[in-house]
Amino acid sequence: MNEYKKAYNNDGYNNFDKEYACWANNHNGWRKAKKVWRRQAKAVIKRNLRKEIEETIDEDNNKK
Repeated sequence: MNEYKKAYNNDGYNNFDKEYACWANNHNGWRKAKKVWRRQAKAVIKRNLRKEIEETIDEDNNKK
């Protein structure tokens, strides 16, 4: 879970914004926002992992 927190930002929302944002409080907006951020974080983590794997494969192929 900490990986996700590092991978996504909360777009500058702080406790004041969360307390006084009526759209979010009335429509489960923060739940939806957290879901979107989590999906974006998963994509970032996957992309970085794929890049590392490809670099490792390229290094191994260059050694041969």
